[in-house]
Amino acid sequence: MIFGLIAHPLVPWVMSAVIVGTAMLLWLSFRRRLRALILAIEHATAQIEVADGQINFKKRFANIFKDVALNPVIGSFWRAYAATIEPAPGDPNILGYSRRPRESFNEAIATTAGVNLRFYQAVPNLLVGAGLLFTFLGLVGALHFAAEGVAASDVGQAQSALGALLATATFKFMTSIAGLASSIVFSWREKSQLALFEQALSRLCNALEARMVPITTQSLLAANLREMQQQTKELQRFGKQNVATVPERMEHEIRDAVAQSVAGLKPVIDATGRKLQNLDKIIAQEIEVSLEHRRAIESVPDIAEQVTDLQNDLANLASHGSEPGAPSSEGPSSIEASNPEPAAQSSGNGSVKLSQAERDPTPPSWMQRVFSKKGTGGLADNRSRNTEP
Repeated sequence: MIFGLIAHPLVPWVMSAVIVGTAMLLWLSFRRRLRALILAIEHATAQIEVADGQINFKKRFANIFKDVALNPVIGSFWRAYAATIEPAPGDPNILGYSRRPRESFNEAIATTAGVNLRFYQAVPNLLVGAGLLFTFLGLVGALHFAAEGVAASDVGQAQSALGALLATATFKFMTSIAGLASSIVFSWREKSQLALFEQALSRLCNALEARMVPITTQSLLAANLREMQQQTKELQRFGKQNVATVPERMEHEIRDAVAQSVAGLKPVIDATGRKLQNLDKIIAQEIEVSLEHRRAIESVPDIAEQVTDLQNDLANLASHGSEPGAPSSEGPSSIEASNPEPAAQSSGNGSVKLSQAERDPTPPSWMQRVFSKKGTGGLADNRSRNTEP
């Protein structure tokens, strides 16, 4: 029964109509969806093109960002791309992009919007395959019935079966023709719609690039070079203007600052000078007192030696006075007693004859030893020292 249905003469026409109709439905669906994408992209492009020029685009960027971000098709892509936009280095009045718009706005927009481009690109191949499938099914059914006719013993019946096989095969190739024709037409129209889609994306990307400048490594280096050159010019100008005035001004400022500092320190310096003068006087007095004490201490051994000599002389004098025949205490003084010379006697002519002690004014030996000492050992020297201030 199945082979009989396949071998029916109307089956090839029905299969061909099914192939063509399917291709038409797929085409309409693809066009409707892709058209919505194209219109959304063109609307966003028109909002961007309202701002003419780079400076105007910078001024109106906030409003443009809000309008494009509300776009149902490319809103998410626009928000992600806007994060790469920033003021251009060296010129804050325009915007720059570190990533080209084409990297963000591409065929991925269609996939996100629900358009399966891979499927629609494979539809032409599917149409051709369906046509070939129906053709071979028809040939299988025709060969099945032709085999029964050829096996008959009647030659006329066999020839009739072969003629029916050839006629049926002719119609079975109609499905292949329908599939191939549908594939060609669909592929043609699909490519035209995809070209419109690509043109809309290109127009959007070109509009963005025309209103911004690229931020690349070379542009950053160039901007840094320009900034350094500008700074060099400013420094040179500043140096020419201030090379003569700055030292003079600094000299006056330093002089005033030093004068103020010295004026504030002058009372302290004067007070310190007076204290140093008083300290010099005190030190001089202390040194003088120390020298007096030192001289007094140095004179102690000499005085002790003199006292010892005096004691020895007194002892000698006492020993002379205690000899036999010495005069008593009521007689002449001990000094006279110690003198071996006789007392002065009067001469015959009435004049007084002086004794040898009276004639010789030389003091006794013990007095000579006491008062004849030189240097610091004599009493005269000690007496003169004690009278010093």
